[in-house]
Amino acid sequence: MGYWLDAGRQGEGIMSIACNSLIELGFVQLNLQTITISCAQGNQKSQAIPKRLGFQAHQIMPDKEWLYDHYVSHIVFKLIREQWLTLQGTPEATPSLRI
Repeated sequence: MGYWLDAGRQGEGIMSIACNSLIELGFVQLNLQTITISCAQGNQKSQAIPKRLGFQAHQIMPDKEWLYDHYVSHIVFKLIREQWLTLQGTPEATPSLRI
């Protein structure tokens, strides 16, 4: 997964809810075993979302995206189905947010 949200709408939980819905769809409906999220290496706000949802940093992809006038590297975060199922009962994670 990847995402981009207008700066005026950041901080409202929109992206966490959207990502959580896709994660649930992937693991429950589609029976996926792994889901990844890719974020620009310097974008701390984008990286906070997968961390909050229980993802772990998996790899760095150098020069992954042309952004404005230069390349940026991405951090790939990974969540495995079994880890997500374990997080379902953990209050620190938010895998079952509802709108």
